[in-house]
Amino acid sequence: MPLVANSATIRSYNGCMSALIPAHGIPPLPLDVVTTEELDRREVRAADYEAESQALGRLMRTLKNSSADVLQTVAETALQLCGAHSAGVCIEETQWGESALRWQGAAGVWSSYRHEKVLRHGSPWALALELKGPTLMRPARSLNCDVDGPPVMEMLLVPLRIESHVIGLACVVAHD
Repeated sequence: MPLVANSATIRSYNGCMSALIPAHGIPPLPLDVVTTEELDRREVRAADYEAESQALGRLMRTLKNSSADVLQTVAETALQLCGAHSAGVCIEETQWGESALRWQGAAGVWSSYRHEKVLRHGSPWALALELKGPTLMRPARSLNCDVDGPPVMEMLLVPLRIESHVIGLACVVAHD
Protein backbone atom coordinates (compact mmCIF):
# COMPACT_ATOMS: atom_id res chain seq x y z
CA MET A 1 0.00 0.00 0.00
CA PRO A 2 1.57 3.34 -1.00
CA LEU A 3 2.44 5.78 1.78
CA VAL A 4 3.20 8.59 -0.65
CA ALA A 5 2.13 8.07 -4.24
CA ASN A 6 4.98 6.68 -6.32
CA SER A 7 7.61 7.38 -3.68
CA ALA A 8 7.39 5.00 -0.71
CA THR A 9 5.71 1.81 0.35
CA ILE A 10 5.34 -0.01 3.63
CA ARG A 11 6.66 -3.57 3.88
CA SER A 12 4.49 -5.92 5.88
CA TYR A 13 5.61 -9.07 7.70
CA ASN A 14 2.79 -11.28 9.02
CA GLY A 15 0.39 -8.35 8.84
CA CYS A 16 2.65 -6.00 10.87
CA MET A 17 3.98 -2.85 9.25
CA SER A 18 7.69 -2.93 9.92
CA ALA A 19 9.68 -0.92 7.41
CA LEU A 20 9.33 2.10 5.21
CA ILE A 21 10.75 1.41 1.75
CA PRO A 22 11.53 4.79 0.14
CA ALA A 23 11.99 5.07 -3.60
CA HIS A 24 15.31 5.69 -5.37
CA GLY A 25 17.28 2.87 -3.73
CA ILE A 26 17.36 4.32 -0.21
CA PRO A 27 17.80 1.49 2.33
CA PRO A 28 14.67 0.39 4.26
CA LEU A 29 14.03 2.40 7.41
CA PRO A 30 12.32 0.98 10.51
CA LEU A 31 8.91 2.55 11.03
CA ASP A 32 9.62 3.18 14.71
CA VAL A 33 12.09 5.89 13.64
CA VAL A 34 9.18 8.02 12.35
CA THR A 35 7.08 9.24 15.28
CA THR A 36 5.19 12.14 13.69
CA GLU A 37 1.86 11.01 15.17
CA GLU A 38 3.25 11.94 18.62
CA LEU A 39 2.86 15.61 17.71
CA ASP A 40 -0.94 15.26 17.95
CA ARG A 41 -0.66 13.88 21.50
CA ARG A 42 1.74 16.48 22.89
CA GLU A 43 0.65 19.37 25.02
CA VAL A 44 0.63 22.65 23.12
CA ARG A 45 2.90 25.30 24.62
CA ALA A 46 1.48 28.72 25.36
CA ALA A 47 2.33 31.25 22.67
CA ASP A 48 5.15 33.66 23.45
CA TYR A 49 4.03 36.57 21.31
CA GLU A 50 6.89 38.82 22.38
CA ALA A 51 9.57 36.26 21.42
CA GLU A 52 7.77 35.52 18.13
CA SER A 53 7.50 39.24 17.32
CA GLN A 54 11.20 39.77 18.05
CA ALA A 55 12.08 36.78 15.87
CA LEU A 56 10.02 38.11 12.95
CA GLY A 57 11.66 41.52 13.35
CA ARG A 58 15.12 39.91 13.30
CA LEU A 59 14.24 37.95 10.16
CA MET A 60 12.91 41.08 8.43
CA ARG A 61 16.07 43.06 9.32
CA THR A 62 18.21 40.23 7.96
CA LEU A 63 16.22 40.17 4.72
CA LYS A 64 16.61 43.94 4.38
CA ASN A 65 20.33 44.07 5.17
CA SER A 66 21.88 40.80 4.07
CA SER A 67 19.89 38.20 2.19
CA ALA A 68 22.95 35.90 2.29
CA ASP A 69 22.41 35.41 6.04
CA VAL A 70 18.66 34.73 5.97
CA LEU A 71 18.90 30.94 6.27
CA GLN A 72 21.44 31.24 9.10
CA THR A 73 19.05 33.60 10.89
CA VAL A 74 16.21 31.11 10.34
CA ALA A 75 18.33 28.37 11.97
CA GLU A 76 19.28 30.59 14.93
CA THR A 77 15.67 31.67 15.36
CA ALA A 78 14.36 28.09 15.26
CA LEU A 79 16.96 27.09 17.86
CA GLN A 80 15.85 29.90 20.16
CA LEU A 81 12.08 29.60 19.73
CA CYS A 82 12.00 25.80 19.95
CA GLY A 83 14.48 25.43 22.79
CA ALA A 84 16.43 22.99 20.63
CA HIS A 85 20.06 21.92 20.97
CA SER A 86 20.71 22.15 17.22
CA ALA A 87 18.83 23.64 14.31
CA GLY A 88 19.56 23.95 10.64
CA VAL A 89 18.43 24.63 7.12
CA CYS A 90 19.58 22.26 4.35
CA ILE A 91 19.08 23.19 0.71
CA GLU A 92 19.17 20.57 -2.01
CA GLU A 93 21.74 21.12 -4.74
CA THR A 94 22.91 19.19 -7.75
CA GLN A 95 26.58 18.90 -8.52
CA TRP A 96 27.92 16.79 -11.38
CA GLY A 97 24.47 15.31 -11.82
CA GLU A 98 24.22 14.10 -8.21
CA SER A 99 21.82 15.48 -5.63
CA ALA A 100 23.14 16.53 -2.22
CA LEU A 101 22.04 18.64 0.73
CA ARG A 102 24.10 21.54 2.05
CA TRP A 103 23.65 23.24 5.42
CA GLN A 104 23.02 26.90 4.53
CA GLY A 105 22.18 27.66 8.15
CA ALA A 106 23.30 25.79 11.27
CA ALA A 107 23.01 26.75 14.94
CA GLY A 108 23.67 25.25 18.34
CA VAL A 109 25.64 22.02 18.70
CA TRP A 110 25.74 21.60 14.91
CA SER A 111 26.78 25.20 14.14
CA SER A 112 30.13 24.10 12.70
CA TYR A 113 28.30 22.29 9.86
CA ARG A 114 27.23 25.50 8.11
CA HIS A 115 28.09 25.24 4.39
CA GLU A 116 28.92 21.52 4.72
CA LYS A 117 27.28 18.80 2.66
CA VAL A 118 25.35 16.07 4.44
CA LEU A 119 24.69 12.47 3.56
CA ARG A 120 21.38 12.12 1.79
CA HIS A 121 20.76 8.44 1.06
CA GLY A 122 19.77 6.36 4.07
CA SER A 123 19.56 9.46 6.25
CA PRO A 124 16.74 11.26 8.06
CA TRP A 125 17.02 14.02 5.45
CA ALA A 126 16.22 11.61 2.61
CA LEU A 127 13.24 10.16 4.42
CA ALA A 128 11.76 13.58 5.21
CA LEU A 129 12.20 14.62 1.57
CA GLU A 130 10.42 11.43 0.46
CA LEU A 131 7.53 11.94 2.89
CA LYS A 132 7.14 15.58 1.74
CA GLY A 133 5.64 16.74 5.04
CA PRO A 134 6.71 17.60 8.58
CA THR A 135 8.36 14.49 10.03
CA LEU A 136 9.23 13.80 13.66
CA MET A 137 11.94 11.16 14.11
CA ARG A 138 14.02 9.41 16.69
CA PRO A 139 17.00 8.57 14.45
CA ALA A 140 19.43 7.71 17.25
CA ARG A 141 17.96 4.21 17.11
CA SER A 142 18.93 3.36 13.56
CA LEU A 143 19.65 6.20 11.16
CA ASN A 144 22.91 7.82 10.16
CA CYS A 145 22.72 11.59 10.61
CA ASP A 146 26.25 11.93 9.18
CA VAL A 147 27.29 14.45 11.85
CA ASP A 148 29.63 14.22 14.82
CA GLY A 149 28.59 15.19 18.31
CA PRO A 150 26.04 13.99 20.81
CA PRO A 151 23.45 11.50 19.59
CA VAL A 152 20.20 12.79 18.15
CA MET A 153 17.36 11.79 20.44
CA GLU A 154 14.62 13.50 18.43
CA MET A 155 14.41 15.70 15.38
CA LEU A 156 11.65 17.53 13.58
CA LEU A 157 12.24 18.01 9.86
CA VAL A 158 10.04 20.32 7.79
CA PRO A 159 10.33 20.46 4.00
CA LEU A 160 10.87 23.89 2.46
CA ARG A 161 9.04 24.60 -0.78
CA ILE A 162 8.98 27.02 -3.63
CA GLU A 163 5.48 26.59 -4.98
CA SER A 164 5.02 22.79 -4.98
CA HIS A 165 8.73 21.92 -5.38
CA VAL A 166 10.61 20.81 -2.23
CA ILE A 167 13.97 22.63 -2.16
CA GLY A 168 15.30 21.56 1.21
CA LEU A 169 14.56 21.08 4.90
CA ALA A 170 14.50 22.98 8.16
CA CYS A 171 15.18 20.94 11.28
CA VAL A 172 15.29 21.31 15.05
CA VAL A 173 17.08 18.70 17.15
CA ALA A 174 17.08 17.51 20.76
CA HIS A 175 20.27 15.75 21.76
CA ASP A 176 19.14 14.57 25.19
